[in-house]
Amino acid sequence: MAGTEDKLMGSKLMEETATEYRNEVQQLSQGKLIDPLDKLRRLSLISKNAKQAVEGGVIMMVVERAKHHIQNDVQAGEAAEALKLFLDQL
Repeated sequence: MAGTEDKLMGSKLMEETATEYRNEVQQLSQGKLIDPLDKLRRLSLISKNAKQAVEGGVIMMVVERAKHHIQNDVQAGEAAEALKLFLDQL
């Protein structure tokens, strides 16, 4: 989960991290260390200010206008709802 206004760990850094996770998941899957994951790629709006990308078994979620410590933001409610929707998918 990333906030578009996060100055410490912005969306770009979190996207790069998600890519690293996807690469590792793929290697673990190919090595039969974990079950193969669906390679589905989709982008979906999950609330007014949050969207997620699902690819290679990794979900990347971005909350618009949220900062690093989301609980202190005016977007706290949006971020909490996005996190709940993410957890409901697991």
